[in-house]
Amino acid sequence: MSERDTIPRLHRVVEHIRDQVVGIADGKTTFEDARLRYGETQKRLERQGRGRVTASRVAENERNWSPARDALAELMKIGALKSSRLPSSRQFVDAYRNAAYELTDEGCELAELARAGGAEFIDRIAAQLIAAHPYLRRMLAALEDGPIVCPFVTEGDIQRGRDERYGVAGWGEWGAERITADVDPERVARTIAEHVKRRFGSERQERPSNKAMSEVFNDALTVVGFEARGLTLDANTIKTLMRWGGGLLIFDKSRYVPEHPDANVVWLACDTTTGPEGMAVTARRGLASHGDAVARALVRAYEQQSKALDTMLAQPYLPVHEVRAQAAYETNTMRALGDLVLTRLIDGAMPGTGVTVIPYIGTSSLPKSEPAFRHHGRRRLEIQVLPGSPGSTASERSTT
Repeated sequence: MSERDTIPRLHRVVEHIRDQVVGIADGKTTFEDARLRYGETQKRLERQGRGRVTASRVAENERNWSPARDALAELMKIGALKSSRLPSSRQFVDAYRNAAYELTDEGCELAELARAGGAEFIDRIAAQLIAAHPYLRRMLAALEDGPIVCPFVTEGDIQRGRDERYGVAGWGEWGAERITADVDPERVARTIAEHVKRRFGSERQERPSNKAMSEVFNDALTVVGFEARGLTLDANTIKTLMRWGGGLLIFDKSRYVPEHPDANVVWLACDTTTGPEGMAVTARRGLASHGDAVARALVRAYEQQSKALDTMLAQPYLPVHEVRAQAAYETNTMRALGDLVLTRLIDGAMPGTGVTVIPYIGTSSLPKSEPAFRHHGRRRLEIQVLPGSPGSTASERSTT
């Protein structure tokens, strides 16, 4: 990767940028204001079920100083905040508490867009982050050529590998088989071994738990999955970029794509063109342009997954997240758009599809890596798709 880049670990980059520019525009301009504001954003996201606040090992009056600094530095990088000095380490926090920061004209425009709400603010942030970060541009370019497939192991897989004595070489072959790009099994095995050694050392006194090993293996398999597509990045940078993609509505991921079992798959979820300065310009694939295609894909995914089941039911109860993942992947759209379309299908707002969709609380397990579907705020884990438009009688549906 020719251009070097630093991706700050701002997992909810849209929310933090929004709150920081609005706060500064409202006169809360000091570093201390930014630090406290960062914590308030975290708490709000936790209340919304979109994040969690972890225990801090630093004093309360120093909590979040580092991510607050990173948020302000990112605002400077994208041209929203006038360049100014920031604390380089915790020992300098007190000296910067009252340091004030000023928005640029671009930052003032961002604050206005943030206050107005809507997708225009997200579009502007996406454009600025793409322009500022070559790693993000490279990832978009790779996804234009196809999805990135990263094999994924569970704690049960680790135990099975121990029982069957896979060894590192065996895991290398297992991972290489699941990465669609051409990859050397020895390279996969070597990456796993390097990550295990880095985490646990070369002379381990105790055998690591299955949970700890699965975390390390998945970091390694993610790194090698990206390397197979020409993206040499560390696991933490990849995790942050994938969260950015979801927040910016430009790419998405899931562990439940049937075409790629045992894998976390990342796919492009926007249209891209090249702007006048050679930068990628993204356009969201939303309800107006892709809603009908997503509706058809949801019905098709349900039908295909139903046929793959060993069941006597003509219309079985299927896990929503698996149907949603297949539809989003096949249409190159966000899973969130799938939720919106599915809600409209259930509500009978898309009669042209010729089906009735019924949600159920269900007995399926909660998806482990992504949010469960909610119908008007109520969690629903399973759906049934019946022939016939909503409002038709049972006999009419049976003859459709």
